[in-house]
Amino acid sequence: MASTYIAERQSETWSNEQIREFFTKIGFKIITLPVEQHIEHLIPADFIFFDKKRAKLFGLQYKALYHNGKDYWNISKQQLEDLKPYPWIYYCLSELKNAIDHEEALHFARITTRGALERHAPKLNRDATFRAYLR
Repeated sequence: MASTYIAERQSETWSNEQIREFFTKIGFKIITLPVEQHIEHLIPADFIFFDKKRAKLFGLQYKALYHNGKDYWNISKQQLEDLKPYPWIYYCLSELKNAIDHEEALHFARITTRGALERHAPKLNRDATFRAYLR
């Protein structure tokens, strides 16, 4: 049975802290808002990043790395479709395999668009699960 190396919520937490730190260093006043699961069907993101003085910057939909012979991210066809109307929401695909690397979580993340995933990853399998494999 497939399982994640690191829990998705954990890699989200570590990555969010590092994203907020990066934008703060370059002068933004960042607010990070989690999207509650019961409204994620309306806004298909896990977190939305705002600047206090400006406006929404972007949203991220996090995916943890699974392993079962090969390393991959499970993304359903429906999840890809749900992101179509939201070009400001990106996938954050964690490659984090060991919690000891948590201080570098952002370096272990691939941030990509829905369209890039569709163009560069294998096709959907029979159960409509999109498995984007590591290099």
